[in-house]
Amino acid sequence: MDKVSYLAIMERSDEGYSVYFPDVPGCISWGKDVEEAQIKAREALDLHLYGLVAENERLPEASASVKIQNPTDIVCLISTYPKIFKERFENKKVKVNVTIPNWLKNQAVAEKVNFSQVLELSLKEMLCSSSQG
Repeated sequence: MDKVSYLAIMERSDEGYSVYFPDVPGCISWGKDVEEAQIKAREALDLHLYGLVAENERLPEASASVKIQNPTDIVCLISTYPKIFKERFENKKVKVNVTIPNWLKNQAVAEKVNFSQVLELSLKEMLCSSSQG
């Protein structure tokens, strides 16, 4: 999956621009101006396509043109790279709350242990060895 592009329709309102993709049902966004609407539309498209791929669904076919309902609507092409987004999204660091004995925490702090690094390496080792068994 390389670059994919879909036409987005921006509908002006008093508050800004709502955005939807006729070829990608359920993928909607909003921005206070055209620039923000385009940025938010790409974010929405990234997440929506990621969800489709995660559910093993095919990506929708992209139309070459769309019909607008209102002459003030804006049509723009939004492009993304699903493989790159998936890689970044799945490798994004997240906070995890863990519980360990106080004495162990104190000793690790005294030794300047990087808790995140130890947990990540331990989980990788445990999960990789159990999947090979």
